[in-house]
Amino acid sequence: MIKSMTGFGKGEAICGDKKFRVELRSLNSKQLDLSVKIPGKYRAAEAEVRSVVSKALVRGKVDVLITMQSEAVQTAGEVNKEMFRAYLTQVTDALSYSGIDAAYDAIVPAVLRMPNVMTTEVESATESDITAIVEAVALACERLNAFREQEGAVLIADLLARVDKIEAYRDQITPF
Repeated sequence: MIKSMTGFGKGEAICGDKKFRVELRSLNSKQLDLSVKIPGKYRAAEAEVRSVVSKALVRGKVDVLITMQSEAVQTAGEVNKEMFRAYLTQVTDALSYSGIDAAYDAIVPAVLRMPNVMTTEVESATESDITAIVEAVALACERLNAFREQEGAVLIADLLARVDKIEAYRDQITPF
């Protein structure tokens, strides 16, 4: 069976309140050239993802995009009040020294984006998260392979039609 080198596959898996989506895009390449984009806290799954993709696809320039969507309420984090006060004081002093009059509702969002003002707790990936990611990757690989086979069938049909046309032209010029 001829397979195309280009294709697309998508897979999803649910783990608790999280939904993992995997998209695979493949282009022509002699070897496997794998690019994996995965959220930082799920980096522990990257080696297993690479293993699953390399066993399933073997060749091609493959882009893997993994995203996570959660139904859980996300907290923004805590404000480090000392850092906030220090930055706010420095910014208002600098503005008043420069003769710039700015309202606090314009300054506060900028101060909240400054380093170490907002602290968030980073949770690590669980084994069930990694299992769900690998499941979604395997499903995406199956769908990508199915896409490649379908595209390959179209390519072989086109090639055979062209061969038939060439043979017909050959038969037409044989008497001459």
